[in-house]
Amino acid sequence: MPEHLEQFHDLILDAHAEGTNKSVQDLFSNLFPGAIESMGAGLPEIVYRDPTGFITEIESAGSGTVSSFPIVAGVHYVKTGGTLIIEEPEAHLEPARQLKLIEELVAIAKVKKIDLIFTTHSDYVIKKLLALVSRKKIKHTDLGLYSFNRSDSLTQIEKIAVDKTGEAEQTLNLS
Repeated sequence: MPEHLEQFHDLILDAHAEGTNKSVQDLFSNLFPGAIESMGAGLPEIVYRDPTGFITEIESAGSGTVSSFPIVAGVHYVKTGGTLIIEEPEAHLEPARQLKLIEELVAIAKVKKIDLIFTTHSDYVIKKLLALVSRKKIKHTDLGLYSFNRSDSLTQIEKIAVDKTGEAEQTLNLS
């Protein structure tokens, strides 16, 4: 089994052993109607209960729910002072949930003193991070934006400076 799958399995086991950590449940409920719960004895079963009371295994829930669960759980289980790398947190989420997820993750990261690294194709995620700088929720020096530009077989990485007001000091190509 690949290491990342073993780690995800361990995350599920930990969540189950702790009765699905309350902070994980709270964050999840802030993002989605309904709740995640741990059910049954023996092998862990994490389920999603929708607002009508219908219960389904987490992996059978909607794609936004499925893709967000490891992010929501991961941010709570990363150790203080650690780093959480999240590939495309916007995957399968409509813009409003993308914005809410980023805001919640940043707030938790500040409290836990953890670093977050995102890869994203979402202009909503980038604009939200810049807005958090402008609202002084993130220091401009704590936000690193990088652009990866590919031409032929060469990829160039360019750092994009952000000023104190949350403005990128060059035009962003967010398409």
